[in-house]
Amino acid sequence: MKRLSLFLLALSLLAGCSKAPLPSWHESPQKQRILDFVGTVSNPASNGFVPQSQRIAVFDLDGTLASEKPNYSNYLFLTSFVQEAASRHPQMKTVQPFAAILDNDTNYLRSHYTDIYTQVFADSSLQAYHRYADAFLHTPHPLFKQPFYLTYYQPMAELIQLLQQHQFKVFICSGSQQEFVRRFGALAFGLPPQQCIGSTMQWDYHNGRYTRTNQLLRLNDHAGKCQGILDRIGTTPILCVGNSTGDAAMLGLTDSSPLPHLNMILIHDDAVREFAYKKPALEELATQHNWLQISMKKQFKQVFSSQ
Repeated sequence: MKRLSLFLLALSLLAGCSKAPLPSWHESPQKQRILDFVGTVSNPASNGFVPQSQRIAVFDLDGTLASEKPNYSNYLFLTSFVQEAASRHPQMKTVQPFAAILDNDTNYLRSHYTDIYTQVFADSSLQAYHRYADAFLHTPHPLFKQPFYLTYYQPMAELIQLLQQHQFKVFICSGSQQEFVRRFGALAFGLPPQQCIGSTMQWDYHNGRYTRTNQLLRLNDHAGKCQGILDRIGTTPILCVGNSTGDAAMLGLTDSSPLPHLNMILIHDDAVREFAYKKPALEELATQHNWLQISMKKQFKQVFSSQ
């Protein structure tokens, strides 16, 4: 299934590239600005040329590369595991944060959301986590009725492909758990694990086995994303794409680059094909800093590959 999905994704992207770049994007000033930027920084004859080693692009995951409704896919994965486990271990219904997950106690979960990261899958092996994550990502999304790993945005997949064709190294930088981001990145985009950055848990190693602890080493959100970029990439990106104020810090980091750079935010304004919801604080920042604002309704010919 994984190989087939990657093969179909590659075919669709290659078919589009044989006609014109970004085939699922409407012709617009936004699309042209992207093409101009990518062409300039990858052309050795241009004044804006950037060496290949510094052509780094970072993308947020939820709401930027894939749907974040009705909730982040990592959260839905963790809650589905708790619901399944509680049917075998009823005592979980009286222990937090499991009780709050099972009761959908949103007030508790909002104020203790890191507890979900630290407690769910604590003491599990890395192999077990990957097994559960892969199984979940192949289950149908409750709204879009296709596997979770196929809920990526087709135009964003084409943008990743375009960047890779111009020797960019593409990273996902997400607040979701790193091991989950790695599984999603591999299934949806064929990205290797070293190019997927997420919130980092402590894993203990003993006798050939990694075991998850309940210690959160870094929450990869807001300024934590900049720390993740420093730790894992070691240089400032020249292209960054996000969709929330949790991405503002890494967008600002990209703005600090002395090299030519491009920041983009994705605006969810398509209630017919996906969802329409506002993030005014981020849009205000984008206007102030001249970040490229991508309207899903106006710029995307199609949202998902299945449309």
